[in-house]
Order: sequence, then C-alpha cells, then structure tokens
Amino acid sequence: MDLSAPAAPEEIRGAKEWLSNQMPPTRGYSSTTDQPALAAVVDIESARRADSFDKFYREVVALVKTLSEGEANAIA
Repeated sequence: MDLSAPAAPEEIRGAKEWLSNQMPPTRGYSSTTDQPALAAVVDIESARRADSFDKFYREVVALVKTLSEGEANAIA
C-alpha cells in the first residue's frame, strides 16, 4: 500500500476510520494486524511537524536525559 501523509494530521478525528478509508476496498484497517507495519515505517522527523507529536517527542527526550543523568549520578 502506498500512503501519503494527510495535509493536516492533527485535524483528523477518527484516525482508525481515516486509515480504513485508505485501505484497499476489500479490507479495513486493523490495529493488531496493520499497526506494526505502519510503525516500522514512521518517519520521526516528518511526524514532528505535528505540534502534538513534537511535544511528546521533546518530553520523551527530556525524560530520557533526566533518567540518564540520574543513573550517571547513582554510579558516581
């Protein structure tokens, strides 16, 4: 399946329904079946163009940094 990113991803309500509409007519989207393949091809830099994902990304990076610094202090 060749899928292009939507122009305004944060405006989509009902993402699973949107994905189902992008699937071949013979089947809909199944999170248990399709999500691993879609997650494997996520372009993080493109995803960061969405404000909510970028905030999530920055928070995770800050958390990892804080945890790493805590481990470094615990070892010292």
